[in-house]
Amino acid sequence: MRKIAVISHERSGTHFLMNAIALNFEDYIPQSWWNLDFEQGINFYNSPSIWQHLNQFGDRTIRRILKSHHPFEFFQDFITEMLAEFHIFYIYRDPRDVMVSYWQMLNSVPWEEGPKTATAGEFIRCSPMGAMMRYQKHQESTVLHRWQNHVEGWINFARTHPREPITLVRFEHLNENFEATINVIAQALSQSSDTDLQPSLPSPQRPLNEGDTTLGTGSSGRYKQYLKPEDCVYLERILGKTMQTLNYPLLRPAANRGRSRTIRLS
Repeated sequence: MRKIAVISHERSGTHFLMNAIALNFEDYIPQSWWNLDFEQGINFYNSPSIWQHLNQFGDRTIRRILKSHHPFEFFQDFITEMLAEFHIFYIYRDPRDVMVSYWQMLNSVPWEEGPKTATAGEFIRCSPMGAMMRYQKHQESTVLHRWQNHVEGWINFARTHPREPITLVRFEHLNENFEATINVIAQALSQSSDTDLQPSLPSPQRPLNEGDTTLGTGSSGRYKQYLKPEDCVYLERILGKTMQTLNYPLLRPAANRGRSRTIRLS
């Protein structure tokens, strides 16, 4: 049985996806994940150390789902070896909702996980700092650029390597078209495993606890309550082309004439 990794930028529906997979595919354990984070004591800036940790079980079956918020750069040196053992699911979400949820989370914790600001508009203009720096290899101008680097890195790789066991999951599809998305996941797992993996129940089950729900409902469009029009103009000036590539509607298309990195599709 192939191991599973769920990778994402923070606040993108990570736990929702992990719980959905574990609930609907009986080979995997719900609410007990393998966390690639501080507690592992890994030097994340030394690629052999990361791969040694991930490969410690060899080809043995591991029922816990690997969770990571690291961008593609942390895995690129051993991605071929990793994909021989893991099926990666990368979940992404509308960056406006990501930023609002992230801003709320950072303000709720007692440590310096990242910049704490009075408003979400101030937050999207901040540079990364604090404990969030463990999930990046270089400094970014703003938290928006950090999201862009994360999403573009994984999506570029997935789309230019369509035969590899890596599946892109859009949060909004999982949230609004749950059964269809679980069927896509079932098909992806069947294609990359030695055995046919099907949902454990005739109709896919939605997790009662979709993750960390204490800081929001997980619904789409909540950013409209917190980001002002000028904040959206600023965000779309930086992320507009990436959002268009991912088919996220822009509020102000004319604002997206500024500089922005573009995802190159094959």
